[in-house]
Amino acid sequence: MVAINSLPPEVLTNIFNKIPTLSELFSISTACRLWHSIIIDEWFLQQRFERFKKENIIGHWKFEDASYIGHDSSGYTKDNYSIIGQPTQTNCFLGKSIQFDGRSMITIPVKDLARYQTDYFAMSCWIYCDKTFPTEWQVAVGSWYDWTNSWFHLGFYGQETLHNQILISKRHQYQFNCHSKTKIQTKR
Repeated sequence: MVAINSLPPEVLTNIFNKIPTLSELFSISTACRLWHSIIIDEWFLQQRFERFKKENIIGHWKFEDASYIGHDSSGYTKDNYSIIGQPTQTNCFLGKSIQFDGRSMITIPVKDLARYQTDYFAMSCWIYCDKTFPTEWQVAVGSWYDWTNSWFHLGFYGQETLHNQILISKRHQYQFNCHSKTKIQTKR
């Protein structure tokens, strides 16, 4: 009979990678020093994070190639996108970016993609506003195929503050609004 602690670290790593949640993983890391040293190892955590991204990411737009301006670097949406107007590739302090003129957009049909049908998600983007329109919505990320049904948007209205709204039912019965207290400042 083989004791579990006599298994090579590579085998233990494969076993530990099968544990579904980080909380469970960190809980078992207290069982012994060997397990703890494997679980908190930077290489192990990096491998786990890479696998997590591959299994859970729903889109990553790096805007690296001007000829494929809507290219999803994660590969999940399979470059199924439409361009409206003339968004252009530009550079910012983060690297490549896309500049929209207020009339252009990139649309990505995700309503039939399983990973987008989720209760939990995180989204991040960097927005540089060079001008505001006093009576128009400027949306950075939005989802509303049918605006009377469930939808989400992150953007701002006119010269006001950042808005994040989520509607989770028809007829606006359940709508959550989050308005920042920080005023939109152009060219900052």
